[in-house]
Amino acid sequence: MKDRNQSELIYFLKEPNPDQLQVGDHIFTRRAVGYSHHGIYVGEVNKVKYVIHFTCTGSAISSTSIVSRPNHQACQVCGYAQYVNRGVVKTCLDCFLSEDKLYVKQYDGNLIPCNETVEIAYDLLENGFGQYDLAVNNCEHFATFCKKGDPRSTQVDTVVMVGNLLPNILPLQMFKTYHLIRKWTFRR
Repeated sequence: MKDRNQSELIYFLKEPNPDQLQVGDHIFTRRAVGYSHHGIYVGEVNKVKYVIHFTCTGSAISSTSIVSRPNHQACQVCGYAQYVNRGVVKTCLDCFLSEDKLYVKQYDGNLIPCNETVEIAYDLLENGFGQYDLAVNNCEHFATFCKKGDPRSTQVDTVVMVGNLLPNILPLQMFKTYHLIRKWTFRR
């Protein structure tokens, strides 16, 4: 039997071409600081492509500290203002990518149909996805929940696995311990 992570295939567009996106795609972009940001492509309106994704809500452990960052100007296309609009947000593809490359995550196995994936994303946009938590409730958890009904993060799984392989690296052990505690105490 295959491990769940082994059954997922990742491919990326050789020349990022947003015109190849399909409604309901799980998309992501790799940020310069070594993590990926994930979302669900929900379609195009008036030649603007939109993504629903989950951003930091200001919880205790988030991807970056937001305390000292100034508010940014709102996007003239979609109205998104980074560090102001938080939680589940709908933005234009350009705001989602933030000048980074576009990738599409493909899965094999059981998936929620594309139209239902988009419905789930819109429902979470309206009702929320809980507090952002790097270890148990991040943007990848959001996208995999929309696509598969199972909130998982291969990024988190990888850090935990590396922590198992390198038990003498204190930051990895601290994250692994935090993940274990949050995994058993987190409630959406």
